[in-house]
Amino acid sequence: MDDNKAKRRGRGRPPARSAEETAGVIVEAAITEFLTSGYAQTSVEAVARRVGISTRTLYRLVENKAALFRMAAESRIEASLASPDTAGTAQSGVEEQLAQIVLGYARLFLSEEAARTARLVMAEMDQFPEVGASYREMALKVSDTLEAHIRRLAAAGKIACPEPALAADLLRGMIIGPQRQMLLGLRPPMGAVELEAWAASCVRMFLYGCTRL
Repeated sequence: MDDNKAKRRGRGRPPARSAEETAGVIVEAAITEFLTSGYAQTSVEAVARRVGISTRTLYRLVENKAALFRMAAESRIEASLASPDTAGTAQSGVEEQLAQIVLGYARLFLSEEAARTARLVMAEMDQFPEVGASYREMALKVSDTLEAHIRRLAAAGKIACPEPALAADLLRGMIIGPQRQMLLGLRPPMGAVELEAWAASCVRMFLYGCTRL
């Protein structure tokens, strides 16, 4: 009898999610809503329903829709740019380290989700300036991360780079070169395999120029 009661109780309410898990679910739900419905038509209430929590609970975590959009953007940046410590090179070579950073950068601008996000921003930033502001903030953060990585490699003597800022700017331009074609519908967004190949090609061109390709 007692065992049966315990089993019945075990089939009740599912275990509560941790704060980190809840934040992850909210981010995914928000991104789905924004990309499916557009920024204007997305509501905090719709995201809460998709997550399975009350609107009041979600408002405890985010102040408004703009904060929700920013939270989603920041989450993608953190996930894409997570990389090993670049202070030392015992674990991997310069090319491998730089390729990981470049791949994260490419995912943020050349993937299917990235292309849809860019179109959303372009379509709605005039009416909703906060959307454009969040996107610009994301782009600057990503650019700064790439430049900081190049500066560390140069300072450690791993690459010959007297002008890290210029080098980072040139590498950024090479990475996101296909984005305009994607937004114009002239080429499709890149899948996982193509992104890895593109990142590797950009890194080889950056490190070795045309002499060792």
